[in-house]
Amino acid sequence: MMKALLMTGLLALGALGTAVAQETQFIAADDRAETRLCLTAVTESWRSMDRTLNHSGYRLMQVSRELKCNDIPVAVFAAQYNEDPRMAKHLAKFSRDTIKQEVEITDLTAMAGQVRIEGH
Repeated sequence: MMKALLMTGLLALGALGTAVAQETQFIAADDRAETRLCLTAVTESWRSMDRTLNHSGYRLMQVSRELKCNDIPVAVFAAQYNEDPRMAKHLAKFSRDTIKQEVEITDLTAMAGQVRIEGH
């Protein structure tokens, strides 16, 4: 009985985490290249970021050091919202900011809902 209850609790917790992560929607505030880069940083793979960079006219070093997404450095923003840690690592190559790699369970509830993205 206790084993079944524990297993049910673990499955429910896993489903909750998946549901919360899937509920986050990123909405572009405008159609500027900087905003597209921010959106790519949180929703795509690091290879997609290279393609977006090529189309934007920016270089990785410039974006890593200067681009802020919602007033947060792009590498830190990617570490906070992108499930793939390789994106943050890729963006941090030239960044001067420290990226916190820890994720707490309370961060999942903070991600629920919509996030409006604006790059500058």
